[in-house]
Amino acid sequence: MQGLYGVLSQSDMYRKEAEFRTWLMEVKNISPEALQNQAMKQYFEDFMEDFNTATLPHVKYYDLDKWESEQRTMERAQAGDDDSATFDLLNDEERLRKHSKALRSSAGSKMELGYSKEELAELKKVSEERIAADRLRKMGYQPKDSMGVRYDYE
Repeated sequence: MQGLYGVLSQSDMYRKEAEFRTWLMEVKNISPEALQNQAMKQYFEDFMEDFNTATLPHVKYYDLDKWESEQRTMERAQAGDDDSATFDLLNDEERLRKHSKALRSSAGSKMELGYSKEELAELKKVSEERIAADRLRKMGYQPKDSMGVRYDYE
């Protein structure tokens, strides 16, 4: 029966803190806040011994999160709810991926910038000039004032 639910050591005190505190309050009827560190360690040794020999009074003291999720599932089943109300991360990610893909495909067909290829090339050139001018400034040089500037003549 040794280690049926795993084997605890002193280093697991913080990993199993929720289970230990629940056991301390419900089984020993002691408030964890009222204990000194040394007494807390002594009680954890008792908890650890019971855990390792699988003699704790209830299953919830072995894995509290698992027990609580099972309780919620049982309560939902008794209430008649279906599992579709639960949050499923994989389904949510898949839904988001499909939504993003649909937005991209619809936006790609509708989006029209209104610039010709020549104007786009000029904008790219101006952007590159601005980057080059910034680099020159960082190196201590003075770039031309017209560098990175676009003039519209209409």
